[in-house]
This record gives sequence, structure tokens and C-alpha cells, in this order.
Amino acid sequence: MQVNREILWLMVIPLLFGPFVAPVYARQVPDLSEQIDAYLTRVEKERGLDAAVLVALSDEVILRRGYGLADEATRAPFSAETAVGVASISKQFTAAAIMRLVDQGKLSVTDTLGEYFPDVPADKAGITLHQLLTHTSGLKSDHMESDLDPLTKQNALERIFSAPLQSKPGAAFSYSNSGYTLLAAVVEEVSGQEHDTFLQNQFFIPLGMKSTGNWADPRFDSLPAATGYMNGESSGPLNQLAGPFWTVVGNGGIVSTVDDMLTWFQALYSGKVLSPESTRAIFTSYTTDKGQILEYGYGWEVSELEQLGRLITHNGGGLTGNSILSYYPDLKLTIIILGNRIIYQVLGPLPLVIELPADETSREIARGVNSGNFSTTPRMTFFIYPYLGVLIGLLVSIIVMIVWFKRRQTIKIL
Repeated sequence: MQVNREILWLMVIPLLFGPFVAPVYARQVPDLSEQIDAYLTRVEKERGLDAAVLVALSDEVILRRGYGLADEATRAPFSAETAVGVASISKQFTAAAIMRLVDQGKLSVTDTLGEYFPDVPADKAGITLHQLLTHTSGLKSDHMESDLDPLTKQNALERIFSAPLQSKPGAAFSYSNSGYTLLAAVVEEVSGQEHDTFLQNQFFIPLGMKSTGNWADPRFDSLPAATGYMNGESSGPLNQLAGPFWTVVGNGGIVSTVDDMLTWFQALYSGKVLSPESTRAIFTSYTTDKGQILEYGYGWEVSELEQLGRLITHNGGGLTGNSILSYYPDLKLTIIILGNRIIYQVLGPLPLVIELPADETSREIARGVNSGNFSTTPRMTFFIYPYLGVLIGLLVSIIVMIVWFKRRQTIKIL
């Protein structure tokens, strides 16, 4: 199941903007890598971190190793070479693909869906590629029940086009996996290539990213690949997953390693992938209206933290686990954590427990590098149980007040 990231961000972003105690500077001490390693080893024991981790300072890798298990059944340990499903981090590749086509003069972000899909309904025909890229299209979050729903491209388009809009296009931010699936379809329409083939030919192969591709890529039969665990249940080894289907094409489904993700980000951020204009467009915040819970560029969250400065990041969560890539320009700090576990338990619309081990750990590493204090264990993203008694008490009080009020009104009538 593709996790609804609107809910995740409601829990995660406020924590990122929480109070900090240190000024903005990076501690460049000789034993920083040892401090981070010791910290992550403690986190592995206390919180059960299972992930490949890479930390770079001023573009120099200071830590690169695995923690915990990549597969419980075989007891295979995580290593820096372990391939992991990066889920929604995949969106940045789709955004880059669109901008590559912009650089080639084959499309514009102001183009509309009506220009590419003759059967798009009238209410969606005017949606622009810019709105899809920034999650302001008004489309629903998802067009699937599970990442493994065997949808063809045509199936996906029919579902997306038939669903009612959540808001008027351009009026509000509303995170949409479906929007990025449409962007992948545009890439195929314009390039004449399958989405994954375009990514390979334009980005992965030229950059030497030999361990990056979609689930169906046969190279993952021979490379060490993690097994994903969602709510404690195994989704199976990545190299044995079916698909990827058009449930996740464009919005997820990419597998990679920490080394490849560092190669990708450094090339993208430095302007080696796209033109200067397209690079600026990728990392520009567009959803900055008052009341928004985050700022979003093209496939990236771009925010300003009170103490740590600018943050460029994107996380991913789903049946393959939880991963995150974060870059703090003011600290010249890159943190990549590709993990295979996530807890996402809800009761209807109510979140009960959300554990994003990669997000939580990345945040604490950044704080530790900045302050030199690595004493704080990553806290759970959202855990309702300690407050359940208070909520139940509040609910009972409300019910009692309603009953009392109705009874009083009845007495007055009599």
C-alpha cells in the first residue's frame, strides 16, 4: 500500500521545525564519523534501525555502512551496497525527466493535460505540468489500494481521470501520487520511450548509477537487495516483487543504493544533470502560501529551518520501508538513509502509530552534527497510545455534556 504522505507530513514536518538549541554551524571534528557511527549503533540496539546509511560533509563521505538486518529470514545484514526501495523519493527522478524534456525543447511546464491526453475530462484538461509537479493539481492522493495492484497505464489513466477533483487546480497543495503517475505518462508520450528506459538512458547510465532501476530490473537478482517490512509484515525481497505496475510508476517503484543516491544528488544539485534554469526550477519553493505545512519544489521539499538553515529533502514510505535523502546547504551536510521498515497503523482516518525510522534518525543526525550532542534517541513520529486515555476522557465528557444538554432541553419543553 502506498502510504498517504499528507498524513505523514502532518506528523513529520512539525517535528522538523521544532526547537533547537545550537547555532547553525557544522562541527568538523576529527572523530565526527566515529561519533555518528557510535550513535547509530546505539540507535540500532535501542530502536531497531535497519538501514544503509551515508553521511557526507562538504561533499566528503564521512560515514558509509549498514546497520541491522536487510532480511529477517536469511539474517542477511545491511551493508552500504544493499539495494532498497526508495518509494516516493522516486518522484525526483520523474520531475528531472520532465525538466530534461523542457531542456530539449519538447515540452513546457505550462503545458496542460489536454495537450497530451485526448480523453481527459474537461475538469482536468486544464491541469498544467507545473501543478502536477508541485502537487497543486487538485487530484486525489492515490489511484490504487496497494502498490502491487496490477494496473496497466490505461487502467491508471482511467482511474485518475474518473476520480473527482479534491480542489480547483492551482488552488491548494494536496500531495498526489496520481499526479506523478500522469507525469510519467507524459514522459512516455513525449519521449516515445518507457519511463524507466528514459531514466536509464538520460540519467542512470550516464552517471554510472549501476544499482538503480525499477523492481523488475534483472540486475537486482544478483545484487544484495533488502526485504521490505510494513507494520512488521514482510513484503518479500525487492527482486521478487511483481511489477512495478502503474500504481507506482512515476511516483515510486525505484530501487537504489546510498552510493547511487549520493551520485545522483551531487550531480543534480551542482547543475550537471539539467540546465541552470531547470536546476533552479527543481529546487525552488512554490507552495509557500500562508497555512501550508511545507514548501515544495519539483519532486523535492525545500524548507527553511529555524536553526539548521535551508533543508532540501524528500522521504519515502510504503511496503519497501522508509527512506530519506536530506541536504542542509548551510551545514554542507548530506544524509541518506535507506531503510526497509515502516510502521503505519491507522483506524479509519485516525493515525494510531507512525514510525518513520529513517526520517527520525536523519533529523537527529543533523542536530547532532550541528551541536556535537548525539545523546538524543530518535523519537517516534506519532504515537497516540500515551494520549489515548486523555482522548477517551475528552470524548466521554463531550458525550455527557450532549446528553445533559438534550435532557435539559427536554425538561424545559415539558
